Amino acid sequence: MRFAWAKKGLTAVADQALFAGSNFVVNILLARSLPPADYGAFAIAFSFLLLAGGLHSAAVTEPMMVFGPGKFSTGFRKYLGILICGHFALMIPLGTLLSVVGLVVAKFVNMPVGLALLGCGVAAPLITFLWLARLAGSSDYCRLERGFRSRISLVRSLDEFPAGEGRGRAGQHPRHPLLPAGQIGTPSVE
Repeated sequence: MRFAWAKKGLTAVADQALFAGSNFVVNILLARSLPPADYGAFAIAFSFLLLAGGLHSAAVTEPMMVFGPGKFSTGFRKYLGILICGHFALMIPLGTLLSVVGLVVAKFVNMPVGLALLGCGVAAPLITFLWLARLAGSSDYCRLERGFRSRISLVRSLDEFPAGEGRGRAGQHPRHPLLPAGQIGTPSVE
């Protein structure tokens, strides 16, 4: 019995370490490869993504982690469907607001920061949905699979990061022409 708890705890800690570690490595690589102004724009947009993620966590993810395994353990799929609807009801308006703020900032204040905020607004509902899906798998099963997915996320994040040469014209990313070179958006999250 004691070893089962230790195994679950170790798996959860390893999963979180791999997840946070991949984000950390991608941020270090971005900081080293981007000009300071571009990385500053990314950092501002990423901080707004984390703020949106905190709101999402308080409204959707934490209630799922508390009530999912207990009160809704028999009807977890139905409860998860309700949470997904709540997720999009919260994040689409928030993403739209971030996008509008990004457009205004791009037009009147600072183009790189505005475009980064616009990208954050578009990506926030999808990124937080991946966070929700990742944690939904941990609320009643799939703990070992989560650790494997985190390792895959780390490898994929590093694989997509450009090495510095081979960038497309005008600073475009070689495999993603709509993204700036060296900037994959936000780190891969699974």
